[in-house]
Amino acid sequence: MAFGISENTTSYFINNEIELPRFQRKATWKDTDNFKLCISVFKGYPMGVIIVNELGQKKYLLDGRQRRNALISMYENPVSVYSWATKFIGIRSGTNEHELRDLFAEKIGEYLQSEFDKSTEQPEEQITADSEEDSDESEQQTFNPSVQGENIKVLLDLILLVHTKYKGSNSLEGHFKFDKIIPIEELDYSKYENGTYVIDPRKLKRFIKDRISNKETSKEEFAAYLRKRHKLNDKDFNKLCNCLETTWEYFDKCFKTIKSADEIIVNAQLGLIRLIDASPLDAQNIFSLVNGGGANLTAEELLSARPYWNAPIKNPSTEVKNEAKKLYEYLNIEIPNDVVRWDVCATLLSRIDKSHLIFTNFDLPDKASQTNFTKKLTLGFKLISAIKVGGISANSVKDLENERKVKIDWEVDVEEYVSDFNKAVDMLYDCDFFKYLMSWKQSVMSLMGNSVALEFSTLIYKKWIELGKPVKGNNNLKLYQKAAIILFDRLVYEYSKRLWAGSADSRLQRDLLNISERFTVIASDDWASVIDDFKGGKGSKTDKGIIYLYLCLKKMTPIIDGEGAKAKYDIDHIYAQAQFNHVVSIDLSLMESLGNKVVLPKLENIAKSDKSLVELRQYDWLYNEVKRMTGIKEEDIEKYSDITNIQQLIDERIEDYKNVFSVDRDSLFNSSHF
Repeated sequence: MAFGISENTTSYFINNEIELPRFQRKATWKDTDNFKLCISVFKGYPMGVIIVNELGQKKYLLDGRQRRNALISMYENPVSVYSWATKFIGIRSGTNEHELRDLFAEKIGEYLQSEFDKSTEQPEEQITADSEEDSDESEQQTFNPSVQGENIKVLLDLILLVHTKYKGSNSLEGHFKFDKIIPIEELDYSKYENGTYVIDPRKLKRFIKDRISNKETSKEEFAAYLRKRHKLNDKDFNKLCNCLETTWEYFDKCFKTIKSADEIIVNAQLGLIRLIDASPLDAQNIFSLVNGGGANLTAEELLSARPYWNAPIKNPSTEVKNEAKKLYEYLNIEIPNDVVRWDVCATLLSRIDKSHLIFTNFDLPDKASQTNFTKKLTLGFKLISAIKVGGISANSVKDLENERKVKIDWEVDVEEYVSDFNKAVDMLYDCDFFKYLMSWKQSVMSLMGNSVALEFSTLIYKKWIELGKPVKGNNNLKLYQKAAIILFDRLVYEYSKRLWAGSADSRLQRDLLNISERFTVIASDDWASVIDDFKGGKGSKTDKGIIYLYLCLKKMTPIIDGEGAKAKYDIDHIYAQAQFNHVVSIDLSLMESLGNKVVLPKLENIAKSDKSLVELRQYDWLYNEVKRMTGIKEEDIEKYSDITNIQQLIDERIEDYKNVFSVDRDSLFNSSHF
C-alpha cells in the first residue's frame, strides 16, 4: 500500500470521479451542521481531512461523505443553502431584508465566538506548544480580514437571492419565470412534478452557471440568448425586454453573486489522504487514527468500497431487491439502480431465520441504533464466510474475494443457501423443544451472543446437508432435530463455562473440522458441576442460557396476561438488593445466585419492586405467576418472605435445577420421539 497526504481544493472533492462506497453510514448532519460548513467555506477555514482509497482506476470515498454531500449541495443548489440558513439563523417568511442582515451578523458572530471560546479551553502549555510547532511561515495559512468579510457578504447575498416571495415562488425561482412570457414547461430548468411543471433549483443553478461561462450576463446578451433559445416572436421578445428592464438589478446581482460564491466554494481548502490499493485492515486502521473519537469502520463497510463487491448481479431475486431497497431507505440515501455482490451479503440476515430462532430480530425501524444495523450487516457476511471459507474473521470475509481459493457463483450459490437454510431452520420450528424456546421470545443470539449464533447456524446447516436435507416425512428429520437440541445444550454449557471468551473465529474454524464432536451429549455430571458453580453467584453474566434451557426442559411457557396477550418476561431476582441492604449478615453475592433468579412478567414485575412474597398477594395474577415460576408452595410463602431463609430457598432451587438437567434432560434425549 502507498499513501499520500496533501492539501486540495474542494473542486477535487466535488468534481472528481470519486465513488461512494455501497455502504454509507446513516446521515447524522442536520441543516445547522451544513450551514456551519458554509461558514467555514466562506471564512476560508480548514474543513478537516477526507480519506480516499484508490483501487486501480476506481476511487472510493472512505471518510467525508457528509461534508461532500453538503459541499455539492452548496455548489449546486442555492435554495439548499437558504434552507440551511433558515434553521441556523432563524429566518421566517415575514423577515424583511434589514432584519435578515441583522440576524445573519448576530448569529454568525455568536457562533464564531462560541467556537473561539471552545478552542481557548485547552491548557495554556498546549497552546504554546502548538504555536511553536507551526511557526514555519512557509506552512502557515494567513487570513485576510477584509477578504473574509467580503466572502461572508457573498454568503449573505446568496441567501438574499432566495429570500422573500416573488410571483408565487421564492425570489430566485420566481424571477427566472420571466412573468411566464416563456411557458414554464419550455424552460431548460423546469421539471414535471405532481401533475404540474415547477422550477428545478439544481437545473436553474446550472443554467445560471452556463450563462456566466458563456458571458451572457449583460441585459442585452441575456435577452438575446433567451430570444434565440426559445424562438421568441417580436411581441414576446418586447415583453421579455420590459420584464428584464424592471428586474435587471436582481439578475445582475444574481449573476455576480453566483459567480463569486462558486469561486469561493471550489477554491476552499481541505486535507486529502490518498490510499493506494489499501487492504481493508490498513484502511480501517487509518480511518481509526484519523477519527479517534468516532465509530470504527467494520470490515464489511470497507468491502463496499472495493470493486469486487460492486460487481452487479445479473438476475437478482425479488426478495434481494426489496431488502436492498429497505436498507438504502433506512440509510436515507439514493437507492441504487442495480444489485451488487455486497447487497447480497448485506441483506442476508433479513432473508433467513424469519421466526428468529437463531438471530435476534434486527428489523430496521427509523429509531434502530447504528450498532444494531451494522451488526446485522456484519452477520450476513460472516455467515457466508463461515460456509464458504470456514471462518468468521475479517480475513476470512476478505478471502471471499479470492476466486482461486473460493468458488462462488453469486448469481446462484447464495440464493440456494438462503433457500436451504430456511428449510433447515423451518424443520426446527416444528420441534417442540425449540417451540418452547421461541415462546419465551429468546434466540440463540439473545442468550449467548453473535459468535455462538454463527456457530449454531453453520453447524446445524451442515448437519442438515449431511443427513440428506430431511423434511417432514423423512426418517432423518428426528435425528436432525435431536442433533440440533444436543448442539444447543452443548453451546449453553460452553457459554456458561466461559469457553467462548477467547477467539471465536479460531474456535469456529476448529469446530468445523470436528463437526461430529459438536453433536455429542454433555454428561449430566458435568452439568451438575456447572450448576453448583452458579449456586454462589459466580456466573451472573453467563447464566441466562441455563435459565431458559431449564424452562424448555420443564416444558414451561409464558401465560396469557389479563388483556389476552402473551406476557413479556425478563429475568429478575426473587430477593431484591434492597432486601439484602436491610440484613447485613446475608452475603450480598447470593443475590446473583442462580437460585435467586427467576423469569417473571416484565411489566407486571414493576409492581413487585422490592416487595416480599407475602406483599405480592395483593397482585393476584403476578403472585400466582411468581409461585409457578419459582416453584414455591403456598404454605412456604411466609417462610421465604424472610430473606434470612434465602440459603434454604437457593439450595432447594439448585437441587431442582440439577434434577431437571439430569432426569428431564436425559428423558428428552432418550425419548422415543427421536
